[in-house]
Amino acid sequence: MQSTRSNQSGQSLLLVIAFAAILMTTMVFVFNATQMLSERQNAKMMADHAAYATGLRQARLLNLNAYINRTQIANQLAVAQLVSMGSWIEFIGSVGPNSENIIKAIPASAPILPAVASASASLKGFNAQFGSVVQAYGYWVALIDDAQFALNLASSASVVTTPDDFLEATGKPGYSTGLLVASSKLVVNPTGGTALNPFMKRYTGGSRVEMANVINASKRGFVQQRKDYDSPWLKWYSIGSNGAFEKKYLSKKGGAELVNLDQWKAVDTLSLKTDSKRWRTCGKSPFKYPCLKDFYTEEPILNGSAAVTAVSSNGSSLFGRPGSSVRDLDPGANWSYGGSRQANPRATNNSQQQQFRPQWDVNTTRKATVGIGVPKYYDLVLKSPEPTLPLTVYVKKNKSGLTVANRNSNLVVAGQVRALDNFDALETQVGGNGDMLAMTKSIVFFQRPQDPGATILLEQASLYSPYWLTRITDDSTVTERVKMVGEAILR
Repeated sequence: MQSTRSNQSGQSLLLVIAFAAILMTTMVFVFNATQMLSERQNAKMMADHAAYATGLRQARLLNLNAYINRTQIANQLAVAQLVSMGSWIEFIGSVGPNSENIIKAIPASAPILPAVASASASLKGFNAQFGSVVQAYGYWVALIDDAQFALNLASSASVVTTPDDFLEATGKPGYSTGLLVASSKLVVNPTGGTALNPFMKRYTGGSRVEMANVINASKRGFVQQRKDYDSPWLKWYSIGSNGAFEKKYLSKKGGAELVNLDQWKAVDTLSLKTDSKRWRTCGKSPFKYPCLKDFYTEEPILNGSAAVTAVSSNGSSLFGRPGSSVRDLDPGANWSYGGSRQANPRATNNSQQQQFRPQWDVNTTRKATVGIGVPKYYDLVLKSPEPTLPLTVYVKKNKSGLTVANRNSNLVVAGQVRALDNFDALETQVGGNGDMLAMTKSIVFFQRPQDPGATILLEQASLYSPYWLTRITDDSTVTERVKMVGEAILR
């Protein structure tokens, strides 16, 4: 019995050693698994934050361009207001030279006409003061145009370096990051071309039509169309010299127009209109017969006009350059001018030959004014209902910097199933290098804010409204992910 017991001594020690080995292996596995998960979580969190920061910078740049475009539109509307005031003052100031026409149209005005003419002439002094204001607005527009160009020129580099700036701010060593160009879209190509697949571009020359449409749609009140003098007390009826029944009335029209993208011109007119029915011969021989036909006449009474432009006499735009000899872009007053062209064509034509113009008018000075008309501006390259700007950022940590005890200790079952990624095995795969890699995609999108319970308003994305936002997304396809991983590994 003693011999048997001596043969069994030490068996517990073997079991303890076996369990200790299993426990140590488990501890190493748990440590490695925990560290790998921690490294992966850190890399993913940094990729999320870097992608969001990059998208946020892009969205802010788009919104800043929208604010700049709005400012430029407001500046042009202010110029249009000043030109309208210049035309209106010239219109009022023409009372004296056109006294005969006024008395002929309205005989009762003869006693008070001298006083009205004297008062209206005094207004012409104010008109001369508008010249410096118009010129100041023009230089301000040109300055903003240059500033916008410089902003977008520098933004391309700043956006690309945003992931690096974020990583440097975190202060965590051992990581590398960057923007994956193949799966991202750059905001702007400052040269205005289509290289680098830009999201927006600079519109110049004849391509500035869309902003012109926005400016024209933004005109209101006094600029768009003066208040018409179309009241019942301004109409009267009489019998003409030929016995025809006549309706006489005063037609007052006026407005400002953006002419050919580079000129603001305003026209104001007042005419005495006569509508009558007169006997005429109708039909063809031998079946002719008498009939009444409408007959219209216009007697111009007052007219005024003012124009300022940024185009030289040879047709080249002087936007942003000193002025030189210019020409009126609409010498025939073919634009509507608040209905003047249609309602009072003779008075509108007379406004082209008037001798009473402000000293800053192009027909007087023959000089161009910098910054007049539609400026160069930035907008989206392609218009679509829901344009988005994808930006993909990677964060990578070299395999030598991973805090693990043994990178080969990941659990492998039957050589096929792995509980965790075996980074050494990854190195043997095509394109693998064993580094820890995380990628995140952010999307910059356009969305108009909505009040709770309000009617949903849909607005096409553009750089006229500062409603650009960003979000993190995970909608990449398998093909896109393969390209993203391939580019990240080569970094």
